[in-house]
Amino acid sequence: MLRGTLVKTNSNSFKSDGKMIRLPKHLIGKTGIALRRRKSGYIQVLQGYEGSLIDLCYPEETLDIVELPVEL
Repeated sequence: MLRGTLVKTNSNSFKSDGKMIRLPKHLIGKTGIALRRRKSGYIQVLQGYEGSLIDLCYPEETLDIVELPVEL
């Protein structure tokens, strides 16, 4: 996934500590911009949440690509 890609969270499950986990309902369907890949393999996403900008980290399985980055 490239930096600047517009992504949307989905309801796919991901494996963490041997258990299958799903994102909380209030985070599913949120859109944001992919910033970078962390050493843990998670992708840091900048998104608006309740009037503030936050940068959460998501597993790649829980992100759908909405739009690829455009060169300016």
